[in-house]
Amino acid sequence: MGVPSNHHAAEIGSRPAAPPRPSLGERLVESRVAMLLALLLAVVPLGAYALVYLPLEAHLGLSVGLMGAGLLVLRRFPRLRIAAMLLSVAASVRYLYWRGSETLFLELTPDGALSLALFGAELYGFLILLGGYFQTAIVRNRVPAPLPADPQRLPSVDIYIPTYNEPIDVLRRTAVGAQAISYPKKTVYILDDTPREHRDRKRQAALDARREAVAELAREIGCTALRRPDNRGAKAGNINHALTKTSGDLIAIFDADHVPVRTFLQATVGFFVESKKVALVQTPHHFYNPDPFERNLFSEGRLPPEQHLFYHRIQKGNDFWNSAFFCGSCAVIRREALEEVGGIAQETVTEDAHTALKLHARGWESRYIDIPQAAGLATERFGFHVQQRIRWARGMVQILRRDNPLFKRGLKLAQRLNYLNAASHFLFGVPRLIYLTAPAAYLLLSLHPLNADVREVLIYALPHLFLAAACGASVNQNTRFSFWPEVFETSIAWYTARVTTVALFLPKFGSFNVTPKGESLERAEFDWRNAMPMLLLYGLALVALFVWPVRIASTPSQWGTIAVAGIWNLYNLIILSAGIAVALERPQRRRFTRIRCSGWVAISSGGEAEGPVVPVERIGELIDLSEGGAHVLLDSSEPIPDTIRLTLTTPSGVSTELIARAVAQVEDGEDRLRVGLEFVEVSPEQRMLLIEQMFSEPDSWLRERFAEDNPLRSALDVLAAPLIVLFNHLLGRNPHHQHRGAPLTPFHSTVRCPECYSPQLAVLSTCGKCGAVMPEPEPEEAAEVTSFTERVLRSVRGLVAAPLLALAAVIAVGWKPIVDPLNAQLDAVREAGSVTPSRVGELLGAHRELSRLKRQLDWALLPLAPSLPLDWSKRLWSSRYGYELNRGDDPDWAQVVGTLDRACLELEQAGRDYRAGAEERVIEDRLGRVDEYLDAAAKGLALAMQEERS
Repeated sequence: MGVPSNHHAAEIGSRPAAPPRPSLGERLVESRVAMLLALLLAVVPLGAYALVYLPLEAHLGLSVGLMGAGLLVLRRFPRLRIAAMLLSVAASVRYLYWRGSETLFLELTPDGALSLALFGAELYGFLILLGGYFQTAIVRNRVPAPLPADPQRLPSVDIYIPTYNEPIDVLRRTAVGAQAISYPKKTVYILDDTPREHRDRKRQAALDARREAVAELAREIGCTALRRPDNRGAKAGNINHALTKTSGDLIAIFDADHVPVRTFLQATVGFFVESKKVALVQTPHHFYNPDPFERNLFSEGRLPPEQHLFYHRIQKGNDFWNSAFFCGSCAVIRREALEEVGGIAQETVTEDAHTALKLHARGWESRYIDIPQAAGLATERFGFHVQQRIRWARGMVQILRRDNPLFKRGLKLAQRLNYLNAASHFLFGVPRLIYLTAPAAYLLLSLHPLNADVREVLIYALPHLFLAAACGASVNQNTRFSFWPEVFETSIAWYTARVTTVALFLPKFGSFNVTPKGESLERAEFDWRNAMPMLLLYGLALVALFVWPVRIASTPSQWGTIAVAGIWNLYNLIILSAGIAVALERPQRRRFTRIRCSGWVAISSGGEAEGPVVPVERIGELIDLSEGGAHVLLDSSEPIPDTIRLTLTTPSGVSTELIARAVAQVEDGEDRLRVGLEFVEVSPEQRMLLIEQMFSEPDSWLRERFAEDNPLRSALDVLAAPLIVLFNHLLGRNPHHQHRGAPLTPFHSTVRCPECYSPQLAVLSTCGKCGAVMPEPEPEEAAEVTSFTERVLRSVRGLVAAPLLALAAVIAVGWKPIVDPLNAQLDAVREAGSVTPSRVGELLGAHRELSRLKRQLDWALLPLAPSLPLDWSKRLWSSRYGYELNRGDDPDWAQVVGTLDRACLELEQAGRDYRAGAEERVIEDRLGRVDEYLDAAAKGLALAMQEERS
């Protein structure tokens, strides 16, 4: 497995093999003092750019230069991407400063409400952007700390598997994997929670039977089942109850669907021996089945799962600041620390993050290793995904309200910021809904979110958006692709907006819910219930799309603003289409998920379990395995009998002998045969061995990496996603899921033990099976991009910086062929954006003000709408006389001025009728004539502006 060709900004850690001596530049980058000095030196000029008034020409040149410089740094000097982040922050501050000071409608009107709502959403996005930069700019890549050679010095470990209503088959895998962990001083406990008593006798009988099945499973596997008399506190209460019944030095916790590998405790316990201050060691949550986005969009193996950014980037950044979060599973906690904070937190429904917050506030330390040491089940359906995210959103906002990290005593500043950003992230629902509805509100209702010319908006907004997207793609690398965060957030925006709003005002409301796992689906179906908010938003955006050309034709004076709003609305339609496509569920008929495994197979004739030993007739390679069957590749193309005796052997030496039935045989090349096998009458002992073979190998989840993010490719993927879904469903195609991999850090390779030849993690010092000393691994070579498409995309991205920098230089030196057309556009921006001595500018301002006053009167006529503002008539009078619409000595503009004056007089009479309580029909007729006058004036102004420019 190769190493990514570009490394993180400042990766703190070490390889198992001695790395080459870093250069002076690399040492400076990794020096905190040097980084702080660089930040201080950069703040002054970037702060001046962001806050000091600049002429539009100067601002345009600097903005283009910033975009080119940022892209050049990200492409050629990725280890210095913190510099690009500073440029991005400066561009964003410049944009928001301009937005807040020059573009807001500060009035109690619909325009004012939408303007402030959009600005609030942008401010929220900027704060989340800052928090994301802080969490991911510097990451720490850890290797496991070595265990002591003396077994007596090893701490004892209690392994907890809390369960409530998960299927027994799912629970069995985790219990078997926990028992197979290679560690001498461990005890496995299944924490069987007591379900509430059910009034239905049949339902209660089923619950009692399940509890007996859990007890029987514990006896079968050889672990201990702990029951508690009630279910107060849900999962947190279950764990806290077990704390009073056990005595291990450390507590390892696994959800009922997370199966650990054999080396889990070897990779984690060493940190607790190394330092007595360590309270928590967290490992990634890896999933061996695709999540709803991968599965329903047919993108497994291409699209990184939704949670990979958190587990393979953000958590490593948190670890640098000693604020890695407890994620509820695949973690080890020191009992002493847990008891000091009162056990697992029960005040919120996200008990894991809240517990970590309490531990850090008491001065305890955490560690995070980016090596998947367990694998679980992702939510199989979109509805389950929504249910899970609702709980997370509610719990994180509960933490904000009930134990706000910003004011929590004992936390360091960096820890406060990391926890605050994590909790605030789930407030994205309301801002996302504002982004989705703002362009439609302008196109359909003529509500103006910005009081500015569209060209000026683009000049300020493009550097902000461009650099934020470029830095995001560079930082996220292969953990999340561009544009997909919008799809993830849009699909659950309505639900998170609702639940977080309630949690802000009622933080104690809501209870813990268990996410269903391990369910199947016989046929494709559409999740209408959970997709309904997206469908309504899609309908709104679709209507706005049809109105778009009508608005351009009817109001040519605002064609630029309408064009930008239409493009924004079209972008929302694309994002909503991909989100809706996720709600079309693919069939999931297999009871057991196939896991890719390495190993050997031996086939003998004879399909009876109690028959004589038959010599091996065929050998081959194991491709994948489940509890119900296997996929093998044999060394000869000759067909095999329908029923055979099969021996499976993994590289660690675990063997299982079964009777299998061949359900598919396909030739693969000249002398090979692919065979699909179904197991016959699998005994409990055989099932346990199969589970150990599938899940317990140390390198089970260290095989693949996703490609590095490329924004152009990601945009095409989002655009094509709904089309691919429809194409596959219309043709009735349901291809098998591809095997999953993880975006791994460079030293996640495996080596062979010199004694037993079993595979081990290269970062471990001793073999997890026989205890032999492991050899030092060889340094890995960098992986090269071989795909032609990938090379083209990377070349295009690298070539964008050059023309941007060239354009900035041209603007700076004042090259006339480029600068003169730009100056003409900037003059038009000044004309449209403010009242100037030019009569065109004055009349444009009058048209804008009369249109705004007319919209206020339209709004006042709606049911339950607020009444017309008291100063409405005064503003109308000020507009008429301030713009001199009543003067008749202006021959050049007589027609336009007269038309605007008639609109003003008609609007004044409509206001009088409204105050006098006239019929709505009379007022609407007058407003219709106002529209006609305003449209005629707009056409006259457009012709006059064209003549002036020519």
